[in-house]
Amino acid sequence: MRPTVPNAALATRYSNEVDDLIRRGWALVNSLLCIYEPKFVASMSSEERKKLPQFHSAYQTWYSEALTCMEILLPNRIADFRAHYEIPKNRKRLDASTYRIADALQGVQVKGDVMGVGGVTERAAIPHMQQQAAMISALQARLSKALFDIRSLLQADLFDNELDVASELLKKGFCRAAGAVAGVVLEGHLKQICQNHAISLPNRITISAANDKLKASDLLDQAQWRFNQHLGDIRNLCDHKTVEPTRDQISDLIAGVTKVIKTVA
Repeated sequence: MRPTVPNAALATRYSNEVDDLIRRGWALVNSLLCIYEPKFVASMSSEERKKLPQFHSAYQTWYSEALTCMEILLPNRIADFRAHYEIPKNRKRLDASTYRIADALQGVQVKGDVMGVGGVTERAAIPHMQQQAAMISALQARLSKALFDIRSLLQADLFDNELDVASELLKKGFCRAAGAVAGVVLEGHLKQICQNHAISLPNRITISAANDKLKASDLLDQAQWRFNQHLGDIRNLCDHKTVEPTRDQISDLIAGVTKVIKTVA
């Protein structure tokens, strides 16, 4: 069975999981706002308020899942993410600047003077929750790039393996079969470049069609377009039973495709 790269269904599943974390994160923000911001409560219907999670019981599960995603997709921001939850080490006093989400979960409060000055309540956790939700929202863009990087690496490995197969077939004298395999690699690579640049393709994709689309989009210069077309012409010889491609032609095809997948992106 031919190896495959991550497909659209798998990418959609990962994307949906991050979307769920984003949705739940902002729901937790709204949950806190409903407790401490009367104006915000007034802006929501009773049905909307009923759908909000209980912050103190739902946060820890969300935080654990979000932390895992941060470690995978945005590891350079993991310390910042934790800092909004964890109580600062060597904290000397508790005020709005040192209050954290962990304090809110424990119901920690500090009474102010008779005018309320100097006091701090769970309200101080709202900005930290908003920052965490915003950081998780940024994961969607990072996820798209990560999936693209993984897909590109696996695609490159797949093409290398198939070109090895083509070379082995050529060594054993199966010129037509070797050319067909190399042609599939070239077609797949050009098609992938078109997809990466959101270039529409006909239902029945060919090397020539993809090559023309890339040139029309100014992604290939005249020399590269001609070279790709030349490789496609050799590939087409493998489809014509009346014309037998030579060993040298197929060798040139394999070498040319190897160059294209390494240099044209």
